[in-house]
Amino acid sequence: MDGANISFILFLILFFGAFLAFAFWMIRWQFSKAGRILENWAAQNKYKLIEKQNANFGDGPLGRRGAKTNVKYRVKVEDKDSKTKTGIVYLGSENTGVLSDEIIVVWDD
Repeated sequence: MDGANISFILFLILFFGAFLAFAFWMIRWQFSKAGRILENWAAQNKYKLIEKQNANFGDGPLGRRGAKTNVKYRVKVEDKDSKTKTGIVYLGSENTGVLSDEIIVVWDD
């Protein structure tokens, strides 16, 4: 191998390493922002967030609606009258993800 081939291989390794690091950072940022949106939604609606579980995989209400850019949580909340509700919360828009603060809640019956 000559020096040009080694340089090209090192460039590719560095490029893909940087790409993977950026992708990892973006995923962490997306879920961090979604968590903040969820906490703000609960506070604004005077709910106490008892439980939240990642619901980005599998079916459920609006299962086909959830785009790859949405973050979905199955939540259990308690309202001011101490009644509990469960449902799925869709955070972010289908087009821009959590760059939008859009929230759709589908309560279980």
